[in-house]
Amino acid sequence: MTKFVDWRVFLPTMAVLGALAFVVSRFLGIPLLPTFAVLVAAVLVNGLVATLEDDLPGGFNNPDGTQTPPYAQTTGRIARWLLAGVLCAFALVFAVGGLNPEAETPVPFVVGVSLACVLLALALLRRSRQLLWLALLAAPTGIGLAALLR
Repeated sequence: MTKFVDWRVFLPTMAVLGALAFVVSRFLGIPLLPTFAVLVAAVLVNGLVATLEDDLPGGFNNPDGTQTPPYAQTTGRIARWLLAGVLCAFALVFAVGGLNPEAETPVPFVVGVSLACVLLALALLRRSRQLLWLALLAAPTGIGLAALLR
C-alpha cells in the first residue's frame, strides 16, 4: 500500500508555510488564516502544474512524447480552448470599447489588436504557424496604420 501523505515532508512544509503566512500577515496587516490558505493553495497549484508539465511530451516523465497520460492530453485541450476563449472575449471587449465614438483610440489600432487576438486564438486551436505569424503581424500593422493616420 502506498502512502498518500509523506509526513516527513508535509509537516515541515506546513510549518514553513505557517511561519511565512505569519510574517506576511503581520507585515501587510491582513488576517492570518486567509494568508495561510492562499499560500497552501499556491503550493498545491504549483505542484499540479509541475506534475502536468512533467507528463506532457518533452517533459521529465515523458521525454520522447510516447507515453502522454490521458489527463495531460485533456488538460492541454481544456487550457487551449480556455485561452482561445479569453483571447476572443478580450478582442470583443476591446473592439466594442475602442470603436465607441467617445473613445479616442484610432480605429486601425483597435482593429489590428482585435484581429491579432482572434488570429492568435485560431492559431492555438488549429496549431497553425501561418495563423500565428499573421497574428504577430496584425497588431503592429494596426499600430503603424494608426500612427500614419494621425
